Amino acid sequence: MIEFIFLGRSSINKLPDDSRLTKIIIDFENINFDTSILEDADIFASLGTTIKIVSSKRKSKKDSRLYS
Repeated sequence: MIEFIFLGRSSINKLPDDSRLTKIIIDFENINFDTSILEDADIFASLGTTIKIVSSKRKSKKDSRLYS
């Protein structure tokens, strides 16, 4: 069976519930989760936000460069 693990901000709760889906909400300033779940995993990263949400271009660049 294929399993999907999503790590993200609280907005991942908008994803539909599914038995194959695990949602883990993390704080990118203080990442604290069991990284062993990523062993032998195919990993895809997608980070993004809008300047309106983060309030400045500087913070937007921080998300893009620091967390990916």
